[in-house]
Amino acid sequence: MFAARGGDQTHNYIYSGSNNLDDVGWYDNNIDSYGTRPVGTKAANELGLYDLSGNVREWVWDIHGAYPSGSQNNPVGSSSGSSRVMRGGSWVDKADYCTVSFRGYGYADVGSHFMGFRVCKISP
Repeated sequence: MFAARGGDQTHNYIYSGSNNLDDVGWYDNNIDSYGTRPVGTKAANELGLYDLSGNVREWVWDIHGAYPSGSQNNPVGSSSGSSRVMRGGSWVDKADYCTVSFRGYGYADVGSHFMGFRVCKISP
C-alpha cells in the first residue's frame, strides 16, 4: 500500500497516482473488450509505478482478516487463515474497488483472470 500511495512523495490521491481513475487505471467503465491491458498504458504514480489501480488486482502477502481496533500504522490483519488480501481493483471492477484503501480477498486454489501479483525487491 505504501507504493500504491506514492511512498514518501504521496499526494494522497484516491487512486494510485491520481484522483481520476481514467488517468491511471483500467476498470469496468473504460474497458471496451474482455481482458487485461499492457502495463504502462496509463500514467504512473509518484514513484513511477504503473497499474496499481485497475488492470489486475494485486494479491499481497497479508492474510485477510479484520484489522485491530483503533489507530494503526501498517496493520497486517489476521495471523492465520486461508485467504490473502487483494488490492488495487481490476478491469472487471467498479471504481470503488480500485482505490488505494480498498481491501478485498482471494484464495490461492481459485484461479482468476483479473488477479496477479507484483514481485518486488527492497533496494540496498
